[in-house]
Amino acid sequence: MSDIIKTLSADVDELEKSYEALDMDNKADVKSFESVVLELLAKLKRNQDKEGNEDLEDDFEDLIYRVIIILGQLDLLEI
Repeated sequence: MSDIIKTLSADVDELEKSYEALDMDNKADVKSFESVVLELLAKLKRNQDKEGNEDLEDDFEDLIYRVIIILGQLDLLEI
């Protein structure tokens, strides 16, 4: 596994842990966390689109999927 995927995997793991510990009743915390999720998603996309990372496409897609799942769960809270 490449170093960038290892680093980003650790970031996504940490995000998932933070999501589990998130106080869903505190709307300010949820909004703040949502911005962290969006930042990580953008970071993943930037790295995925970098030249030379084509061989890591499946790894990036898996990480992006995990982040989008969290984002979707946050969106459900706003309904």
